[in-house]
Amino acid sequence: MSEQLATFLRYSLSKSPDCLVQLADELAAINAYLQLQKTRFGDKLKVNWQVDKALQRQAIPALLQPLVENAIKYAVATRKQGATITIEGMREQNNLHLSVSDDGPGSQLAADSSGAGVGLDNIRNRLAQHFGDKARLEIAACPSGFKVNICLPWQLR
Repeated sequence: MSEQLATFLRYSLSKSPDCLVQLADELAAINAYLQLQKTRFGDKLKVNWQVDKALQRQAIPALLQPLVENAIKYAVATRKQGATITIEGMREQNNLHLSVSDDGPGSQLAADSSGAGVGLDNIRNRLAQHFGDKARLEIAACPSGFKVNICLPWQLR
């Protein structure tokens, strides 16, 4: 657990929100974060990775951790049975598609929520800063979960 915490903190402290990082580094930090949360939630936290290995060198803003954190906070922690978080990544033509979804309360949570969505606003701002109108952030709440889709231009680092 200490090793996972050190990995996650080292990454978090060394990366400026204004910089692009390799997707491989972002995924390694997310994995370390999830391993820490796994010690907290045990079997309540399930993770489904569906990221194409060919995407490892893609340059992205550091943006997945707040999405995973939200899924843990609103889906895993609030439900007795926990939830599954799915992290997806694929290339489609000249775009990278990333998504973080969960099978938690979804639209019920969205209806009950009065939060300002600061994390989502930060991600939206990072995408605009780096890619202008060539990047998109889409949010969907449905009865069986919550999903955030990110589409950004393909660029290797």
